[in-house]
Amino acid sequence: MAVLKILKSGKVYRAYKSQSFYRAYTALVDMLGLKCESPIFGSLRFHKKCTNGRVSTSVKLVLKVPDEFVKLTEYPVWADFMEAIKLTKPGDYRQIDASVKGDGDQEFTQKVLDRIIQNLKTQRSPRQYYIPQAVLEEIRPEWLVRYELHPREPRAAKMRGRHWANYEKNVLMKRNPDDDDDEWI
Repeated sequence: MAVLKILKSGKVYRAYKSQSFYRAYTALVDMLGLKCESPIFGSLRFHKKCTNGRVSTSVKLVLKVPDEFVKLTEYPVWADFMEAIKLTKPGDYRQIDASVKGDGDQEFTQKVLDRIIQNLKTQRSPRQYYIPQAVLEEIRPEWLVRYELHPREPRAAKMRGRHWANYEKNVLMKRNPDDDDDEWI
């Protein structure tokens, strides 16, 4: 909602530094040659995505961003990089730190890290990505086409049968631990 207020006031939105993802975001800004403190992530219309636009906000923005202001990354590769950066040297995201031990399941070698970085840097057409992720430096008010306000909780009228049944089972019909097993709240 805060982003929408900034855009409606005619100002450009720029993301603040992330404290929890600072190293990864700073590395991505460097890789893509962005001029910002923190990148802004989005998805492309008519492409696979890992979100419906409602991850950390209750407003879905639809933007018409000129191509020169959009960088693309492959979402699964970005997710791998987020794990791999934990194993890199503190001052250099390009080098695996031999003193840091990773999970037994995830073996990130220098060669794997190099491939991940190269993949993130390489810009391709949107159709060449499995799950493209748009990366922006900023959002300008003139790019805003429309927005959709989403409630924090799903509304029954908007839900289809199967989805409503899952919502009802998992949220509305929670068991009260103090009651007998047969009683519901």
